[in-house]
Amino acid sequence: MGIGSTFTLRIDHAQTEPVPAYELLRSEMALRRAAFIKQRARRRATEALAWVFNDVGDSVFSFQNVCDVLAIDGEVLRVRVRERVKR
Repeated sequence: MGIGSTFTLRIDHAQTEPVPAYELLRSEMALRRAAFIKQRARRRATEALAWVFNDVGDSVFSFQNVCDVLAIDGEVLRVRVRERVKR
């Protein structure tokens, strides 16, 4: 199949429309990219929540140390994050 190849896409039982192969490829690529972006966003959210709820404070960039430097009550923030996640 070359670049100019077409496939037949069934719209309903009475009507068909030829679809160029590159259009199908573009659609497939768009769907895969959307799935990848969604998966990446989920992974980042999971990592962020793990950081917020990690009680080990020995790192300079631990949640509690960052909160202390910014004068934020970390426990209050954790409660608010927990409430938001439950929604």
